[in-house]
Parts: sequence; C-alpha cells; structure tokens
Amino acid sequence: LLKYAECFLTSPPVLVTRSDSFLRWYPRFNINHMRTSILQKVRLLCEPDKWALYEDYSRNRVETSPPVAMLSPGVTALILPFRSPSPKPRLRSYSTGDEEERPTIIRRPMTP
Repeated sequence: LLKYAECFLTSPPVLVTRSDSFLRWYPRFNINHMRTSILQKVRLLCEPDKWALYEDYSRNRVETSPPVAMLSPGVTALILPFRSPSPKPRLRSYSTGDEEERPTIIRRPMTP
C-alpha cells in the first residue's frame, strides 16, 4: 500500500480506470527498502527545523506498552483472540457454512 501511495504521489498516471493494471503504469514495482525510501522522500519535502523536531521526538519516545512476546499467554489470548495459528492468508472474512476451502485464483489483467 505504501509503495502504491509513493508511486501514485510521485508519478501519477494520466488515467487509471478500474480495469487497468498498476503494474502497467509502474513496471519496476518493488517493496525492498520501501520504509527507508519513503522516509527519505518525506525528509526531502519537510522543512529542516520540523524534521529536527521529529528526530528529537523519535529519540525520546518511550514505548508505552510491552511487546506481545513479553505478555503472559492468557493476556495475549485476550488481546489477540482472532489471530489464526496458520500463516495462510485470508482474502475475505468467513461466515458460518464456509468450512470448505476453495482455491482462489487471482489473475492480473492483460496489459498492452
């Protein structure tokens, strides 16, 4: 999502319709090191004095809640009750009666 936002804001397409492909407009789509890249772009757009205030704030920020790994299993179960033990991604929420799983095929639209 951040890559899409960066590409759209720095090089917006002339026309993007619902049937068009993001990869057609941005063929070099890549997620590697995106956080650093976006941070650098924001830094270039930001005023130097405001950026210095942000860096001071970031250095002095104290974490207010402990990481989930440090919490007891009972507390973790209350905080994360719906987390699936399986890493399998879900494309939509499941309702009663959706026990059987069907393979999902996602096809990219044809590009010229």
